[in-house]
Amino acid sequence: MVEQFDFCPQSVPKAFSVAATVILGLAIVLGGVSVGLPEFLRVEPTIRNDTSGLNDSFNFGYSQLCYDSTGCEQLPTVADGDEVFNRLTNLRLSAYGLHLCALSLSGLVLIGCIVVLALWFPHGNDNWPFRLSRLILGIVLMLSGRLFEH
Repeated sequence: MVEQFDFCPQSVPKAFSVAATVILGLAIVLGGVSVGLPEFLRVEPTIRNDTSGLNDSFNFGYSQLCYDSTGCEQLPTVADGDEVFNRLTNLRLSAYGLHLCALSLSGLVLIGCIVVLALWFPHGNDNWPFRLSRLILGIVLMLSGRLFEH
């Protein structure tokens, strides 16, 4: 029964399928951590620009610390030797790095989906609608995750 579903065509090396699966798994894990970690630790990299209406989180969001009770306070940008401040600085840098990694891996997965789709279409395989539906579902989930993150 399983033999009728050709999940990896003969023209695509097995290493490519394994690498794509590993990259997709890393993208999902890093995306979840980058969204969940700042919310769990109350470091919320979200500042809204009232003049343009754009989200400036990558420019200014990591320079302030937000609490539920007292609101947001601006953090200094130069280390002052305080142990607590240094920990917060490291946390902000880690969260920023996770966001950038998740964004980079999501972009790589999207490019990989487009390349695989372009390689599979000309072969005229019998089960290309199944593959196309998997790719479309993956792209939709990835884009919806990116929209949810912002």
